[in-house]
Amino acid sequence: PTQPVAPPWPSATLQKRRHVYKYLDITPDKELINTILQKTWEVTPSKNNFMAYTAHVMSEQKYKDALYKICVQNEISQNEKNTLVEHLELNPNYENILSAPYIIVFTMRYEDQPSIFQQRMWDKGVYYEAMDEPNVDEMIGTSSLEVGMFANTLSALCVENGLDSSYTICIKKDLKYWDSFPFVTRTPIMAMTIGYAKQYRYDVGLEEGWIHQDHRPNYDRIVNFV
Repeated sequence: PTQPVAPPWPSATLQKRRHVYKYLDITPDKELINTILQKTWEVTPSKNNFMAYTAHVMSEQKYKDALYKICVQNEISQNEKNTLVEHLELNPNYENILSAPYIIVFTMRYEDQPSIFQQRMWDKGVYYEAMDEPNVDEMIGTSSLEVGMFANTLSALCVENGLDSSYTICIKKDLKYWDSFPFVTRTPIMAMTIGYAKQYRYDVGLEEGWIHQDHRPNYDRIVNFV
């Protein structure tokens, strides 16, 4: 029998995504960003339909500066664990935050307005971390996975609409570092940026000759058929 053929790879879109070093000083239309975010919300799956996270969308420079500072603080503290060198230059991967027209910070979310179904199941004795405010962080692993799916879908929709995006999980999780963000009241998960790219990390790496040295593990080391 004829073997089924895999459909055209939808990631032809995703393969166009590049990490941004710098964005152009051009702000995408807010309505376009809102539409893309809504479409992402519509199709991103979530355990028990809780979507136990919030995507805080910002455009003010003061938030970009503060987020960049948090990433640098995290980078420095993490690199101190490597005792091979005394000093390491700052990672340029975070610089896109400073020039991005939009930044998004994802945080944990407590569900205080459950759906009729969720409430009915709770009343029957089903336990949901998302509805247990003191323990909502117990599901940060689930929320982090879902935020990753949200971010991946958002990236694809950005590409399809001529936009660029980048993301990082290299942020401080302790709320004491987030005083400049009065709306961040629960544990941060990751951050994203959106805009029109001026400079890609890929192009810099290609010019400097290291981009092909920075590759992912081979497929057969990750996917295991048993």
